[in-house]
Amino acid sequence: MHDSLLILEEIVSLLETGEEEVIASEIKNRRMRLNAPPVEEIEREVWRQVYASSQVRSFLRHFLYFKRFHHHFWQLPKFYNEVMSHPSAPDQLRRDTESKLLRHKRQYLAALPTTGDQVKLKKTLAVEVQELVSGMVLLQIPDELAWLLFIDGKDCETIGKMIMVYC
Repeated sequence: MHDSLLILEEIVSLLETGEEEVIASEIKNRRMRLNAPPVEEIEREVWRQVYASSQVRSFLRHFLYFKRFHHHFWQLPKFYNEVMSHPSAPDQLRRDTESKLLRHKRQYLAALPTTGDQVKLKKTLAVEVQELVSGMVLLQIPDELAWLLFIDGKDCETIGKMIMVYC
């Protein structure tokens, strides 16, 4: 019998690599256009298109290499959750995967617009990111992004006041 954790890890690795290549390629192509917007705007638009499940199939259809996996790109967080909930996953793998999930969701959250029809999705995603951050801080996982987001989310004049409240 095959170890399903190894298979999950391989799928996640393939999807991560594919996603990175697709995003880098699309950003490069869009930067070459005449009257191209600033790089930050291009990156946000590409991230939005890659993660929007309704647009993934048409967006990635042009990339033949990823034809078998293109419909799974937007499901990468689901695969991360599968790895984290796998019974034979070691703690370090769970922590690393949780860090990847936080970064993935944070990147998508940053790409979503603050107005329009995706505001509800942005609010839901913000809650998910905050739950991930709170869980990582509660377990005292040494993840710099989680701690920065945790501290940034507090309404304190100084870090000293915040530490006194939470200690």
